[in-house]
Order: sequence, then C-alpha cells, then structure tokens
Amino acid sequence: MKRMCWQNAILALAAALSAVAVGLLYLFILLEGRLFWQQKGFPSFLFAARLGSDGCYVLPLLAGSLAVALVAVCIASPFALAVAAFASEYASPTARGVLEQALAFLSSIPAVVWGLAGLIFLVPRLAIFDAGFSLLTGAVSLAVLIFPTVARRAQAELLAVPKNCRAAAEALGATTWQTAKNIVLPQAKAGILAAVVLGLREALSDTMIVLMLTGNLAEIPRSLTSSVRTVTAAAALEQPGAAGLQRSAVFAACALLLLLTAVLTLLAKRLGRAA
Repeated sequence: MKRMCWQNAILALAAALSAVAVGLLYLFILLEGRLFWQQKGFPSFLFAARLGSDGCYVLPLLAGSLAVALVAVCIASPFALAVAAFASEYASPTARGVLEQALAFLSSIPAVVWGLAGLIFLVPRLAIFDAGFSLLTGAVSLAVLIFPTVARRAQAELLAVPKNCRAAAEALGATTWQTAKNIVLPQAKAGILAAVVLGLREALSDTMIVLMLTGNLAEIPRSLTSSVRTVTAAAALEQPGAAGLQRSAVFAACALLLLLTAVLTLLAKRLGRAA
C-alpha cells in the first residue's frame, strides 16, 4: 500500500511538472509577442505586420499553413481510414499485428527524413507540372507524415466498437463489408473525426517538411502548384535574426498558431469523449 502511494505521488508530480512546463511555454510565447499586440493590435497583425527581410505579411503565412495542412489531411485520411478498416475488420490477428508494427515504425520516422525523401523523389517529378517546390509537394510529404497517426487512432476507434454489434449484424446475414459500412463506421464516426483532427494538428505543427518543400514564397496560395510559406517556416527562418517589433511579430504569429493547435486538441478530446 505504501509503495502504491509513492508511485501515485511520483506520477502526480510528473503530470504536474508536464502541465507547468506547457503553461510556461504558452506564457513565454505570449509575453514575447506582447510588444506587438500592444502597439499594433490584431487587425494590423493580420494585414500590416511584416516579418523578415522580404517584408512578408502574416496573413499569407496563416493561409499557407492552413492550405498545406488541409490538403495533407485530405490526401492522408482516405488511405488511413482504409488501412484502419482493413486491420480492424478483415485482417487476421497476425496480419493486424504486422500492420500495427509497421504503423508504429512509420510514426517513429522524423519529419526531416520525409522532407529529404520529398526533395529527392517528389520535387523532380512534380517539377514537370511546374509544382516542384509547391503547396502540393509539401502536402504530399505531410500526408505521409500524418498517415500513421490518423490510421492508428482510427483503428483504435473501430476496434472499440462492441463486438456484440458485429455479432448481431452477422446473425442477420450481413457481410463483413455491410457490417463495417452500416454498423461499425457510423458508431466510430466521432472517434474517426478526432483522428482526422489530430492529423490536422500534426500537419499544422510541422516545420521541416514545409521549410524544405513548399518554396517559401509568402503569398496567399491560388492553386496546388503555388509556392507558400507557413508560420512555422517563417519562425524558423526569421526569428534568429529578428529584433524588436519584428521579433515580437514572429512570436505573435506563433502564439496564434499555438492557439489554433490548442483548439484542435480540445476538439479532438471532445470528439473522443463523444465516440
């Protein structure tokens, strides 16, 4: 009993330290961006704040971040859902174990590796269509990055559907496909949406892939072949040499992105509870 109390105390302390660290990180970013908020305000932040030596505005950076992340999610989600459905409904226990190990391995690969792979394999081939360094190239590589995250979470949600639901459908003569389509997927819909939201959050948070593959042109994208720059890429490029109001504007942009990812995290949690 005494040993369990010590273990609970250590776990509680670790959780508290993690929460404090995250809170301090949020506070630091907000305080660093405070100078810009005080002097310029939010409308000026979007339409008049300039970052870096090329004087790019913040609004194109936010548009670039959202565009690349949304396209990546649209590419990754159908494949991830197909893999999750196969693993949960069709695969044998052995095949399911192999798939889970493969997804775990893919999740462990750093983003810079996928960026290098995109640089070597995607850029030369998409350059034929004038999309070498573009939104599309970055989105495809980001889709590969977030694919295992979405697939693993979606599979967990599909497996969480009670077995008696499947048994009842099979007793009525439904095929495996009919059971998955009409019973399992509708019941796991909220959890699958949570998986997609988590994938979107991961795509928004990435730096290396978008820094290497999207062209880093700070303009609002007009097509998939447009070059874009994201908030994370701008922070990586501009923050080291920034000072004063310009440095504060970089942190203000990061604070806005941090707020967006926090909202997505809360949304994913709410959807997960509704599943």
